[in-house]
Amino acid sequence: MDAIEIITLSKIQLEHLLEESADRAIRKLSDIQPQWMQRQAAAHHLGIDAATLDKYTIRDGIPYHTPQNSKLKLYNRVDLDAWGRGEVWK
Repeated sequence: MDAIEIITLSKIQLEHLLEESADRAIRKLSDIQPQWMQRQAAAHHLGIDAATLDKYTIRDGIPYHTPQNSKLKLYNRVDLDAWGRGEVWK
């Protein structure tokens, strides 16, 4: 059986360790999730239904991309995450 080692970290060291860990987790998640999402996937990503996403897109101006000659709305994951943090576009 391995011995348990106890270490002591300062508040700054702990914060740095947590930030590095969070950055690694975000990079891994970014590799798994698609950059662009259709309406239903974008709504699911935000934890809301598609009709609510439509309302927020109109009211709050959540940016989306419409491919040429298409009615399809594609939402960028980075933009959705920014909106979720309270960043709005006008």
